[in-house]
Amino acid sequence: MRVGVLVNPSAGHGHRAGEVIARLESCWPEAELLALESDAPLFTRAVLLPAPEGGHVARIQRGAKALMDAGADLLVTLGGDGTAAYVAEAVVASGKRTPILGIGLGTANVGPIVTLTAEDELPSLDALAFRPVGSIAVFSGGKRVAAGYNDVVLGNTYLATVNGRPVTADGNALLREGIVREGKPLVSVLTAETVIAKNGRPLPHTLGEAGQIVASTLERDDLNGRAVHGIFCYAPGSPTMGALTLSARALVSYEEDDRGFDAFAPEERLLFSEEDEIAITHLAPETLAVCDGNPYPITDRSVALRYMPQEILVAERR
Repeated sequence: MRVGVLVNPSAGHGHRAGEVIARLESCWPEAELLALESDAPLFTRAVLLPAPEGGHVARIQRGAKALMDAGADLLVTLGGDGTAAYVAEAVVASGKRTPILGIGLGTANVGPIVTLTAEDELPSLDALAFRPVGSIAVFSGGKRVAAGYNDVVLGNTYLATVNGRPVTADGNALLREGIVREGKPLVSVLTAETVIAKNGRPLPHTLGEAGQIVASTLERDDLNGRAVHGIFCYAPGSPTMGALTLSARALVSYEEDDRGFDAFAPEERLLFSEEDEIAITHLAPETLAVCDGNPYPITDRSVALRYMPQEILVAERR
């Protein structure tokens, strides 16, 4: 078997990647490891491919494509949920069904692609099972932006680690300036003109303000750290496998907010299936689509959301 290994050097401060790779080399002697030349110092045995050029995201996604083009039967990601989601997007774009094994070194590591942590015992290749996983795909300006396999957050912040400390980070600062700095969630991603429609039919909502809008799949009932939770997550086997939540407070944030603890936190929720499209227009100007922790810009302050079943294959311990 050929195993392609992709490393996010910034995840977990980069100090654990070498330890995990040493275990890969030891526990999988029968595997031919493929890696990028930029990660060469971490390996003692690997077929090295030229490292792609570009920014952080482009390098990960082009690297994943290069590994698949070189014949990788399995992709191993060393990073967090965001790294795994970038790789998943590359797999979807390729049209292949190459499975992904995510090993968590990042900020949250909640899955569903990340199924092992750096501290977990590495299973043998024969002990891996492959499970199809769906996503919530985001479209804007008529084009696919990305997908969230855990959740999609419409807001202006994401979770990151700064100096070893988890923080709520400014998504627009990352996109515009390429820097990670702390940020505060919007008071509301809704405006007076916001329209939320299901299959073209506008749906009324009563929340005047929503700190975030969150969409998640409901494929498994173990939550996987999803922000959308509660009774909706008892939907396995139902065709309504997507859920949308308008939340008065920012659900995905480390910012202190007493709502939900010392006061009620208003929410409104909507279920949808793979046959449905949720269209949201006239969002607040700073709103981004944050897919599994990765912020993306949107066009004309509008998005469409669709549940995509069985989009990728995830590797996990049997």
